[in-house]
Amino acid sequence: MVACSKGFVDIVPLLQRCPYINVNQQDNDGNTALMMAAQAGHITIVNYLLNYYPGLEVDQRDPRGLTALMKAAVQGRQDCVTALLLAGADLQAVDAVKGKTAREWANFTGRFETTVRIRT
Repeated sequence: MVACSKGFVDIVPLLQRCPYINVNQQDNDGNTALMMAAQAGHITIVNYLLNYYPGLEVDQRDPRGLTALMKAAVQGRQDCVTALLLAGADLQAVDAVKGKTAREWANFTGRFETTVRIRT
């Protein structure tokens, strides 16, 4: 999770070799490695996780019901949003607290370029 949130691109591929890594492990706030990388905008790490970690759950949620797609949309991380959508992230998923989709979160936070990217 630290490697994904801090953008340590060289470490993430090495961690795949460790048989004890659970790529879907959540921290105390409910964030996964994918959520952290997507929210921080580390597109190389997001792509690596999506392509080389076969057990990765793209639509895993935190306690508030937010997915990696929603977190990337809130931060305006257009490339991460695109990668997640191409990987099959659920565009219609709604969070449990505000009842918003990723596109609605992008609109709500003023990330209009991200809204356009989601629409296309």
